[in-house]
Amino acid sequence: MLTTLPAVATFATLFVVASLDAAFSGFRASAGRDGLVRHRRQDLVASARGLMVFGTTVAPLPALVYMSVAGGEARVVDWVAAAGAMLAVYVPYGLVVLAALVAFAVLPWQVGYLATAILLGPLTFARPLVAVAGALLAWILVDAVPVRFGLVGAVVVILGIEPAVGRRWYLPASP
Repeated sequence: MLTTLPAVATFATLFVVASLDAAFSGFRASAGRDGLVRHRRQDLVASARGLMVFGTTVAPLPALVYMSVAGGEARVVDWVAAAGAMLAVYVPYGLVVLAALVAFAVLPWQVGYLATAILLGPLTFARPLVAVAGALLAWILVDAVPVRFGLVGAVVVILGIEPAVGRRWYLPASP
């Protein structure tokens, strides 16, 4: 089905970006509000939980791609175009997030925390808009109904990971 290297690379890149976002979603669901507290093991567990929720909820999407192509409702090129449009929005956003994380890791802690607050704070709030913007761009470029259904599903999955992880593992139990 995916016989060309660019198609495989596009889908693989989108999957990697979404997987990283899922891991960060798990981290955000568990993170405290004090940057000075070190809890590396808990952060890794939370990130793994985000990836687990992502893996279980994204599982139907490849089946949708396969069935829509096999049934003739969409072409591989439609799915690749949609994935490429999403990446055109998500990769620049992801690079800025990555720059903030690198600044946090390599700069003195005061500067690193400042860079994180200046960049990651607003970017975290903008994340849902970025997720919808990438899907909306793909929606405009590709008119195949199964692809549009997949776009909606992908955005719902990616935006639902953090609340799902938070509710399942990190919210206090109800009285």
